[in-house]
Formats: sequence, C-alpha cells, structure tokens
Amino acid sequence: MEGEVVVWMSERLRSEIHEMCQKTLEMLRLTWEGFRKQETGPLQPAEQLGQEIHQREKTLTAVIVTRPSGPVGALGENQELFFIPLHLERIGDHIELKQEMSPARIAELNETNVIARDR
Repeated sequence: MEGEVVVWMSERLRSEIHEMCQKTLEMLRLTWEGFRKQETGPLQPAEQLGQEIHQREKTLTAVIVTRPSGPVGALGENQELFFIPLHLERIGDHIELKQEMSPARIAELNETNVIARDR
C-alpha cells in the first residue's frame, strides 16, 4: 500500500509540474507578445497565469513537505522534482518584473500619471 501511495504521488507530482511548466511558458509567451506589440492586452492573462503559478507552487510545496513517508529512498529517485515548483514560481516572478517594465505598461502608467496630475 505504501509503495502505491509513493508511485501515485510521484506520478501526480510529475503531472502537476508539467502543467506548471506549460503555464509558465504561456505566461512568457503572452508577456513577449505584449512587449513585442507594445500592447497591454496580453499582459492581463499573463498576470493571471502568474497568480496561478504562485498558488500552485504553494500547494505543491505543501504536498511535498507533508508527503507520507514510505520506505527509505522510495522517493529518492524523484527528489530532483521537489524544488522544480519553487524554481518555476521564481521564473514566473521574473516574468512579472518584465511585464512591469514593458514599454506598453510604462506608457500606460505614464498616461495614468498625466491624467492624475492634470486633475
């Protein structure tokens, strides 16, 4: 039974990490599109993906930390996966910084500041 739990968790972890990778790539693609086209439209769904990536990292980290203990070394072959959610979340944080510095976002902020200043 313990071995089945370890295998199930290992497969689930791999699946969750794969989905998190896909979301991170989509976030990067949308941010690049907004930057390249000088539009803020693609940045909004990219921001949502960033929030999802952040939440998924918290969830996966909690699952990893509270995983049931199995036979010694049972999860050893998958230990390299344990830190991937953290690293993907950090990548998402860096993409968010790029979003904030995109020319379209800067122009939007400048326009907002001009409007506020003129009031």
